[in-house]
Amino acid sequence: MRWFALIACFFLFGCTATAGVVASGHNVFKVSRQVSTGSSAATTLKADALRDARTYCLEHGKTLKVIHTSETRPAYLFGAFQRADIRFTCVDTAGQ
Repeated sequence: MRWFALIACFFLFGCTATAGVVASGHNVFKVSRQVSTGSSAATTLKADALRDARTYCLEHGKTLKVIHTSETRPAYLFGAFQRADIRFTCVDTAGQ
């Protein structure tokens, strides 16, 4: 019965997934957020990814500089996923 309740919550509220910050070159990083289409979390997907990137830079004593952002919005289908990707670098605060 508990599994049924857990699965029902997943389908009703959606679920946001993130792999965390991943290095993708010399001082270039990528963070992605993904959520099932139709979830209420889809409206804040890009903002959440930007917050992850900003937090990563602040933890390293630097400032966020966004290189590129992209969003995918698939057709509203069961099991389709909306995604936001942020490519960024962290720069010294004085170097901005």
